[in-house]
Amino acid sequence: MRMGETPKQSCILPYFGNRQKKIKMRLTEISTYDNLLAVVSHRKSQQKGLTMKSFFRSLKVITTKATLAKPTADCFTNRTRYCYRDSDLDKFLPENQFAQDASQFAVCELTKTATFKQVAESILGVSGDIQTLSKLLKERGYTTSLPTIEAIIERQASGEDVGLLTNGWANFVFVENKDGSVSVVGVHRDGRRWGVSQYSFGDIFWWVANRRFFLRNFPGTL
Repeated sequence: MRMGETPKQSCILPYFGNRQKKIKMRLTEISTYDNLLAVVSHRKSQQKGLTMKSFFRSLKVITTKATLAKPTADCFTNRTRYCYRDSDLDKFLPENQFAQDASQFAVCELTKTATFKQVAESILGVSGDIQTLSKLLKERGYTTSLPTIEAIIERQASGEDVGLLTNGWANFVFVENKDGSVSVVGVHRDGRRWGVSQYSFGDIFWWVANRRFFLRNFPGTL
């Protein structure tokens, strides 16, 4: 497991995790040396008055084909492809994933330490609470479906470089929850297989530079 990544992102975990393990793993992340350095770096950046738009840079733009509707429980279940599937996907996301038209994604890399909320504020160009930011992410079409994420992973696994990190570090995508809020799906690859996790949009963890976000319909991709 690499510094700065949660143990939740390691493929040695059982295929279906449980809540107790998730709580323990998230607490463990706070104690990692890399994350402590990230917190210090973040606070220094705040003191320098950095703008909202300084958290990431765009690496490339990719186009995805239309995907069909699919039960959430059937996503990321191929054991030859996936070594970990977070059970919270079924708990928080809708029972069925919606069909999605062909889309374009900006593949962006964090250049500074940031939380999910700060990344969203950078994308939207406004600051606000989690509820307001969630509403705007959905209204502007920045969220995506699990079948589309599956398709992106399949392309990377087949040898096409679509921009997913394959060194065990996290790649993030915004998705919609069943209650109308937004959460974040994180995918990573350790070895030859992939792990998929669900994170709360309001998580206070700081993610260090080089982690990537796949931003659907981000300005400049349309």
